[in-house]
Amino acid sequence: MEIWRTKDGSDLAVIAATWETNPKITFESLEAEFRNNPVKAWRNYGSRVDANIENAIKDPDVLLRHVNTARSSPWNPAREEFFLWFRGRPGFRHFIHFDLSKSGDSTGVAMVHRDKERKGVVVVDFMVQIEIPMGRNIDYGKLRERFVYELTSRGFYIELVTYDQFQSDETRQILEEKGYRTERASADREPTAYDTLIELVLGSRLDYYAYPVFIREMQELIWNGRKYDHPRKGRNGKPGTKDVSDAVACASLMAIQHELAHPLPQGGKLRVFQPGRQWAQPGLATLERF
Repeated sequence: MEIWRTKDGSDLAVIAATWETNPKITFESLEAEFRNNPVKAWRNYGSRVDANIENAIKDPDVLLRHVNTARSSPWNPAREEFFLWFRGRPGFRHFIHFDLSKSGDSTGVAMVHRDKERKGVVVVDFMVQIEIPMGRNIDYGKLRERFVYELTSRGFYIELVTYDQFQSDETRQILEEKGYRTERASADREPTAYDTLIELVLGSRLDYYAYPVFIREMQELIWNGRKYDHPRKGRNGKPGTKDVSDAVACASLMAIQHELAHPLPQGGKLRVFQPGRQWAQPGLATLERF
């Protein structure tokens, strides 16, 4: 426990761990919180906020252990398009996030949905890193065509599209005019998106395939005392990035927050009127409501 006092003595501040100030809470009772996300737990319960740079995920191999090896990437990098087998299914609401680049950087795009059969599981439908040549500007129109419109044509119901930059206002307006819901979201303004993503990963509640960029970015992700960030230089000798992990983090957070506020109706039985007959008996026509 630490006690701080202003120079004139008018204000006091007490910095202490939760278990030091609340007799009903012990360090052992918070075991699950520290297991799910140690960085977040020390910040929220241990009052440990410093400028020391540390790995956000202490065991980097966990990213490899939790990969769903039965899945493969639906994105064809040679043709820069989705494979033909990548199709939507009725009853699922999908969330897309664009982590937009500046000139010379890369853009991250990801789409996720909540699993209806596995409680609390978020499925990463796809994640892609798009390299932007030095000096070139982002082609917002191509991003809309390649991802939002194309995926809609493949049967995916896009519930929400989010962007991380103010420069996206025009493309958001275009999407909204076509009936899409859009919002602005960022993994940099506050730690919530990455707190959520790390808990999903460590709790085996993120269903993702082996995408090397995402795995590397999560393994190299650091906490600098204020926010989650990438290292100045990655293990591959190139400048560190986190655009794909940003996209997955924001899309996952939006999916969880939105569906907590707007849950899917539960399936039930409907009586269907058939002309020339009385109302059908319950059970003769069973429809799943979404």
